[in-house]
Amino acid sequence: VAGIKLMIKQADPKAFVVVTDAYDTFGEGWKQLPDKGEVHPE
Repeated sequence: VAGIKLMIKQADPKAFVVVTDAYDTFGEGWKQLPDKGEVHPE
């Protein structure tokens, strides 16, 4: 989250941002999250 906050602040210092849990996501191009503790190099 810290990296995203920095990018947003650089793009628009007066931006309003809300961060919350998401239970459902819809769309295309999503990648499966790795298991806890598992590392996947990009």
